[in-house]
Amino acid sequence: MAKFKIDNTASNASTLYISRGFIYSLLKRYKEAMDDYETAYLLNPKNVGALVSMGVMKLYLNRPDEAKNDIEKALLLSPNSAGVWNNSGFIKLYQNKYDEAMVDLEKSLQIDSTANPEAYNNRGYIYFKKGGIENYKKALEDYDKAISVGSKIYNPYWKYRDSVVASMGK
Repeated sequence: MAKFKIDNTASNASTLYISRGFIYSLLKRYKEAMDDYETAYLLNPKNVGALVSMGVMKLYLNRPDEAKNDIEKALLLSPNSAGVWNNSGFIKLYQNKYDEAMVDLEKSLQIDSTANPEAYNNRGYIYFKKGGIENYKKALEDYDKAISVGSKIYNPYWKYRDSVVASMGK
């Protein structure tokens, strides 16, 4: 990563910082990811991707109120973005605010139900956590939908599909 130097004067510098931040996040180097997302945002305060990424990283860095603020700013800039609504739901889901998260995930799926595997996956997780056979059925349906609309390599983040199936067999 040290060789991945970014020229802040380049027209795409903000995007490059987001890309490098994403790599750091995959490596679970959240502080470094956060630094890059903040730089991306400073270079372009209207960069919705930077705001969303900052929000998610702040959540992982145990700063949930700040995460919520970043997502709210992103929603102001891009109120019709399925991805922003999904991430708003994810932040609430991560905080165990399942009912609030469900509202945001439903909004995400209203905007785009055809190529939005993360929203199906996140909603499936909520159904799984709520428990009960009817919720398990809904969870399984959402996990399968996430897989069907995702790419061939899509693997649900929460990885609870097998747990749902096992719970339904009890």
